[in-house]
This record gives sequence, C-alpha cells and structure tokens, in this order.
Amino acid sequence: MNVLYRCLGSEANFENRAWLISAVGKLASQSSVRNICEAAGIDYLKEYELAARLFSDQRFESLGSKFIDIETDTNHALLWLSLSEGYEKAPENITHASFENVEVVRQLNAHHDPKVAEYSVWSLWQHPDRTAKDLFIEEQKYSEQPEGVRRWIYRLHAKSPLELLKRTDFLQSFYQDSSRNAREGLALGLRGVQVWTAQNDMVKWFTNEEDEVISHLLYEHMARNCEGEERFEALVVSKYKEEASDGPFRNRMLAAASGTPLLNKLRIIDLDDSASKLRSDLGEPTKQLFSTGGSPKMVNVYGNVGNLSLGDQKIKAEKLVQEFSTSGISGETIAEILSVAGENLDKTESESLANEMNQLAENSNQETAASLKDRLTKLAGTVTAGSKAAAAIDKFLEVVNGIAG
Repeated sequence: MNVLYRCLGSEANFENRAWLISAVGKLASQSSVRNICEAAGIDYLKEYELAARLFSDQRFESLGSKFIDIETDTNHALLWLSLSEGYEKAPENITHASFENVEVVRQLNAHHDPKVAEYSVWSLWQHPDRTAKDLFIEEQKYSEQPEGVRRWIYRLHAKSPLELLKRTDFLQSFYQDSSRNAREGLALGLRGVQVWTAQNDMVKWFTNEEDEVISHLLYEHMARNCEGEERFEALVVSKYKEEASDGPFRNRMLAAASGTPLLNKLRIIDLDDSASKLRSDLGEPTKQLFSTGGSPKMVNVYGNVGNLSLGDQKIKAEKLVQEFSTSGISGETIAEILSVAGENLDKTESESLANEMNQLAENSNQETAASLKDRLTKLAGTVTAGSKAAAAIDKFLEVVNGIAG
C-alpha cells in the first residue's frame, strides 16, 4: 500500500492515477475516495470514485444521483462511467434519479469526442446483457463513425451471430471496411463464433485480407469452426505445414482446434515433421513429390490431404481452392491429383501440370483451361476408374471444361 500511495503522489498523468486508485480501492480498507486522495497528496476527481469501485467488493460512501453530469463533467469522467457500467460496477442512477446508467452510456455513443464514444460502445459489448439493439447510433450512420467506434460496433454485432447473419449486407460491409483497426475488431468478435451460413463470406474475406494479424485471427476462426467445412480445414492445414514446428502459429492453431477433429490432424503433421527431422539427422533422404529446377514444389503428401503450399506460390494454391470451391474443388482434390501426377507422369509433365494449375488460379482463361483439360484427360487414363484419384480428376475436369467451353 505504501508503494501505491507513493506512486499516486508522484504520478502526473491523471488517467494513470485513476488506475492506481482502482488498485488502492481493491486493496485498502479505506471507504472514502476523498481520504485516499488526501493521503496520497493529490487532487480529488469524480472519476476516482468510479475507479475505486471497479475491482473492489467493499462499500464506499454513497454518491447519489446526478453525481455525473454529461453536459459539464470531463471526458475522463465519462470514460470511467462507461468503464464502470460495462463491468457492472457503476452505482445505480449515477447521472439521474429517473435514468438508468445504460441510457446515458447509449447516448455517449454519439459523443463528439471519439474516445468517449468508443468507450461507450465498448461498454455495451462488455456488459453481458447488452446487444447491438442497445446502440444509440443508427445503422445507416455506422460508416460515418470513427474507426475506433466502428471496431466495437462490429464486435458488438458479433455477440449475436444469428442476428448478424440475417443481415448479410452488414457482414460484407464490415469486413470490407477500409480501416485495419475496424476489421480487426470484427475478426476478434468472430474468432470463436460459428457463422453457419456465412462460410463463403469468411473465405472471401480471408482471400482478400492483406493484414497478417487479421489473417491469423481468421485462421483461428477457421480452426475452431472447420468441422463440416472442408475449405476451412484445407486453408489451416496448408498454412500449418509451412510454419515452424513449435512456432507461435502452430501453437495458436493447436489451441484453436482443441475439441475438434482437426486437432489430431495437426498433431499428425507435427509427428511427421519430427520423423522427417529425425531421418534428416540420421542422413536419410527426404522424399518430394516433384521439383522444378531443384526448387521444391508440392512436397510431403500425407494421406489424402496434401501440402498446398507451393513454395513461394502458396497464395496461388489457396486461390485455386477458393476460386473453384463451389465446384467441389478442395485441398484434398488438388493433393490427390498431384500425388497421381507424381506417380504416373514423367518429371516434365508433372511440372507442367502443376504450373498450369497455378496459372488457372491466377487467370482462369480459355487457353490455360484447354491445355489443362488435355493434361488431365491424359492423367485420367492412368488411374483406375471409380477410384478416389479418378473422382478428383473428374471434379477438376468439370471446372476446366466449363472454362474451356
């Protein structure tokens, strides 16, 4: 306590002081915030009353109604009103005997200070009983709000995913927001949320998202919700294979996939990597599907799920899955085709097939599709009719036939 009081006395920033007061309020037996300020030798401010109550279970002196006046009090006091209300720690009717605190916090959504407005929307998100229906901001004015406010509007909507999915225009406008900060808010809100009918939108967002931090949040979403959604699993597995063993990304995906069938698949990849490293340490060669000019292309096909990371061209492989997923093309389909190509075609033909599949992902023109159609037809003649490989080739042929005309 002596250290806290000394910090209070020497701290010049009143926001930092408010947080120090919240610690004192939790640990001290003092029930008067004015006495706390006097003991620390600092000026008393209204926000300190709210700060002292934030983590404390003890009873402080009654503040009464009209303690906070949104017209005359400082913005910092209004911030702490939103904080306290969000954590369900604000004294009841603190602004008016007839008004609940939530009504005042709602009106702060439209406050002229962006930070006050942002905290008020955060308060609605934080409070367990509040939803997007409590927003004071009209829907058609979402785009006019500061990016920090939009960030929390999006997260607030994500608290009620069923309601959000009824408004596909909302979801699309949210993830197309030009603000990286706002999109990150949506990604955080949806990280652990099952979006059911909006998987196509999530895949489209992921495909177009350029920010790495947000992309990793979307990977978490897909890892948590990949059961029954083959595209999610293929994207996570592809990225997982190219990341370092025991690296932060892999650890993050293992945590996200906990409780899902994907977890065991990721663990198998870890085991395969460990076995490959052991073989390498012992001097045994590592197998590759095929190579181009000594540069590894599709490597290490595990079972029916291939590593879709094509060296430096991994985005093309992901694009291939996304562009034609509605036609039944998946990571498993591509891996099956490449595995058969490596077994049944010579090196030149295998390389050419892989390159043309990349070209199709980049630009699905008739010329590339026609050439790929010929190669796939030739490959189909090398596999057993009705086999898994034959089915995979047929699926891809449907796509290229539609483009080639």
